[in-house]
Amino acid sequence: ACWAQPFHSPGGELLGVLTLYFTTARPPGAGEREAVAQLLPIAIVAAEQRRSALALRSGEERFASLAATIPGVVYQRVVRPDGDIRYTYISEGARELFGVAPEEIVANPQALFSRHSDAYRASFRQRLLAASRELTPWDVEATLVTPSGKTKYTHAIARPHREPDGTVVWNGVILETTRLKEAELTASAAQARTRQEVVDSLPLGFAMFDASDRLVAWNSKLPGYFSLPDPIVVATASYEAIARAEIEEEEGRDPATVAG
Repeated sequence: ACWAQPFHSPGGELLGVLTLYFTTARPPGAGEREAVAQLLPIAIVAAEQRRSALALRSGEERFASLAATIPGVVYQRVVRPDGDIRYTYISEGARELFGVAPEEIVANPQALFSRHSDAYRASFRQRLLAASRELTPWDVEATLVTPSGKTKYTHAIARPHREPDGTVVWNGVILETTRLKEAELTASAAQARTRQEVVDSLPLGFAMFDASDRLVAWNSKLPGYFSLPDPIVVATASYEAIARAEIEEEEGRDPATVAG
């Protein structure tokens, strides 16, 4: 025999059926009815928890699927009132961009931080803590080195919100900008070479000094005008020192003495 007892949510929604089975054809006894009455509240709670868990899992799966289609990395980072920094979520894109598995970063954020230089990590922490206090958006470019030794460039964008306990939650994305940055560096180097070629083509000595009187640019003819070897120009790197070295050269003394 089988006895089925439907059970509902407080709002009247059917959640499931609690079923008892017997080895003989008979109705449930008073003790069995009492047991079912005691089990029903537990069944209601269990059913609602399971439904919530399934809904959450479905939502997480949809979010993970969506995050996987976004180029770069989607992440959630928390900064606790004591200054502790953790990642509560980071998408699968971290594996390709950083060369580190997402679960490693969630378990230990140093797995991600170690991809950057010591100087960047130090400034990163201070800047992030300051941005967390002020709740200002995060918009940062960075250089990293993957475990394989490859240099990459990134651009991170995130927005914060503060929880009641003081924890600041950052939701953001990290985009790889390696190709764009390399193109910029190549163009910049080409422009620098072009500028130097133009300067070197001048039929006279050329020098440019900054506001502190330090030599910042010169052409190949400049050392000849001062009767000095090029290393002296580079080592002294100030108008006064170059002039002093030239005077000492004319007086027959070692210009390295003045340069030092």
